[in-house]
Amino acid sequence: MDGLAEWAEIAEVRDARDDMRGVPFAFAIDSHLGAETGTINVLNAFRLAFWVKDRYVGRLEAPLVTEHPVVAGFARAAELMLVDFPAAAYATVLPHEIFGHGARLRELGLEASYQFLPTPPYGFDPSGTLPPPAFYAASPDERIVVLQSGIRVENFQARAILRSAVRSRRLDHIDSGLLTGIKIHEVFEASLPWESNDVREWTTILAEKTGGSAEALQTRYLIGSVVTTFTNPTLLYAAYDVGWRFLVEGERTGPLPAPTIDGVSLWFDTHVSPVPWGMEYELTALARVHGVVLEATPRVGHGPGGGSAGFAADVSEWRVLPGLVLAGGVDVWVQPEIDFDRVRLGGLGLGVLSSGPPARDRGRPGVRAYGETRFEHEGLFFGVRFGGKTRGLSGLASIQAETEATGLVGVILGPP
Repeated sequence: MDGLAEWAEIAEVRDARDDMRGVPFAFAIDSHLGAETGTINVLNAFRLAFWVKDRYVGRLEAPLVTEHPVVAGFARAAELMLVDFPAAAYATVLPHEIFGHGARLRELGLEASYQFLPTPPYGFDPSGTLPPPAFYAASPDERIVVLQSGIRVENFQARAILRSAVRSRRLDHIDSGLLTGIKIHEVFEASLPWESNDVREWTTILAEKTGGSAEALQTRYLIGSVVTTFTNPTLLYAAYDVGWRFLVEGERTGPLPAPTIDGVSLWFDTHVSPVPWGMEYELTALARVHGVVLEATPRVGHGPGGGSAGFAADVSEWRVLPGLVLAGGVDVWVQPEIDFDRVRLGGLGLGVLSSGPPARDRGRPGVRAYGETRFEHEGLFFGVRFGGKTRGLSGLASIQAETEATGLVGVILGPP
């Protein structure tokens, strides 16, 4: 018993030190700047810039908040609409297009061009990816994967932000704004009637492939998005955080009120992801135990193209020594075969030929696994990540089987 008590005391001390170390802003480097690498780099570059902005603006506004709180409130509203909102929109728009649609096009060996326009309130025309004519000759699955990849990128971003919040037990107002915007945008895009809308296009292709109704499929996806978004505790708290704690109370950062049971902090997140055969419903449970973040995501999919099931488990922020942090994870699935057999070219167009189409079946199992080591020293860190996967759809990784080797560098910061 004495040994257990001593271990618990050591763990609590490590937990407190871990809180003091703050949030790691990581930047990744791999051989082809893949979709996940590019997405996390863009996201963290914007988050880091906002951290710097909030640190200095917060200090400048402190006298105004004390002497003229109403004026300070209007100033924060102007800051949110004129600075934060348009900049945060680009934090999602750039990866959505370049490392979503663009990366999947490059994976097919096709070139992409982009049109980036001012975001609201400075402009209201949407940015977009312009595929080459050869895209329209691709298989239905290939076109669907490309069209769905933008929303999948945004979900990847939201999950990274949420993991950071659980790890640090805090939520900065810009992260709240990003989470709110990403969740609302998913519903917004699912409801648009435009023919050039991504959801309308992929539902039409899937309906033509399976002989179903595009309108019925889009309606089911919209209902799934509405339910999983507006019952999601992540959206509910993020909207409160940016709308009340930041705008009204003037707090630029604050604690994430995760329920705690016997020292274990818990959080839950719901999501519906588009997949080439229909949609997958996900429930993510995150737990923080003495600084270690545990994550489990079961998912079940259905649609006119078949059914699927999967389970992902991740462990991160496992501090085995004061300067050594480990992470790892595995994703297993059974899903319909995807007709995606062209040249794999990755994020910037460097890659290898695929090994050719495997046998077609209606329940192909697959697995993806990775391990990560991070070395920290005085607020800076570097690390490596190795992994691999079999053929199939997992996160933003290539559809083809591949191995992964990624370098990590970054900075660890406390509250702004």
